[in-house]
Amino acid sequence: MDALRRGAFFALAVVLGFLLLELPWNDGVFAIPQRYVIDNLLILGLGCAITFLAGQRTRASLAVFTGFCLLWGTANFFIITFKGQPIVPADLFALGTAASVAGGYSLFLTGRLVFCWAPIASPWRSCAPNESAPAGTLPPTCWRRPFWCGWPSCSTRPSTSKRIAR
Repeated sequence: MDALRRGAFFALAVVLGFLLLELPWNDGVFAIPQRYVIDNLLILGLGCAITFLAGQRTRASLAVFTGFCLLWGTANFFIITFKGQPIVPADLFALGTAASVAGGYSLFLTGRLVFCWAPIASPWRSCAPNESAPAGTLPPTCWRRPFWCGWPSCSTRPSTSKRIAR
């Protein structure tokens, strides 16, 4: 059962990663021919597998993968807006030049960027530590937080069994 659940989260992360890469900048994301979508999903699946295995097969590593896809898609949006073409490998060698001219541009939000960032940003807000909880303890509603929450045991519901004193 656990392997099936991990597989489902993995597949969801790959598809979500594809959408988060394409939606910020591509108006015709749903018009991409199926052949190219499958090729992209396979390449993203390889990247997700590397992240998943490097992250010791945790759901948090899948969240990191989708976050990276969102950041790359957002960066692609701004590069296409400013330069007229997507990010290419040569852009990575020109980061110093890009940083020096970045002050001349203004960053702005579009409806699609907000649409992509809102589902990602809102759960992270719920991961913020509860100031009313004593230091080192979990807030009482921790089990309702998303699976990628930073609290140590947020990925599982708290146990209702009584602890045995030793």
